[in-house]
Amino acid sequence: KRKVAPLRFSRAKKLYVHIPDAQRSLQEAPQPQKIPRLLFSCGRQQGLPTGLFESFETWTELNPEYSVKFFEDKAMSRFVSSMDNPQRRGFKLPMVPVPERRGLAKRSNDAPKEEEVLLTDIYAALVAPDMREALFKYLYLHAHGGVFVAADLVAVAPLEDMISRNDTIVMATGDQAGGRMNEAAVVSEKFIAVAPQQQFLRDLVYSIAAEVLKRTIPSRPDRLMGNSALTTALHQQLNLDVGSGRLNDNTL
Repeated sequence: KRKVAPLRFSRAKKLYVHIPDAQRSLQEAPQPQKIPRLLFSCGRQQGLPTGLFESFETWTELNPEYSVKFFEDKAMSRFVSSMDNPQRRGFKLPMVPVPERRGLAKRSNDAPKEEEVLLTDIYAALVAPDMREALFKYLYLHAHGGVFVAADLVAVAPLEDMISRNDTIVMATGDQAGGRMNEAAVVSEKFIAVAPQQQFLRDLVYSIAAEVLKRTIPSRPDRLMGNSALTTALHQQLNLDVGSGRLNDNTL
């Protein structure tokens, strides 16, 4: 079951205080669900500025049953490196001539005439921090599933109001997550809730790697890994018409 959630986000600067419903007992064990109860965000530095911390804290307060993680630069880099471990490999990137790969990330060890490109090479080739963050979150969501929220979003409702036990993909359209999208079909990268091993996330990673290897990273990152790219990959997985301008399939 997949759906586009009617999320309610706010960019308010004040901290929302949640008063739990008397009918909702936090002592009750949460029911199993396909989307793991893992809530995470990422940023360029350890710790968040006060305003962003207060925004992200609204998610933790409203969802005490979720484990929470925040990844800064070093943690993101370590995770991407761990994905190149042969025992954890989930992506098979192409073999390329050594000089070509060394141009992405130079290595001092002697090597055969061709080497397989690693995810760490792709990650290192993305100079813009926003691009690195995007690649990390797609890799992490593919491997573990869970709920990614941008640190500047403020929650006004618990995730249990948005995510049902059998949901595998829950997304927000651009306008629901603070974006200015003309098409309701465009989903936002600011909120992504998925079960592990979603094909559209795998396709996104391969698409990013292909553009990096061709050295054709667009001037607008959105076309490579932002809302536009995310929407295209999701539509392809669900066999929807990318140009239809709307998500009219009842499986969403």
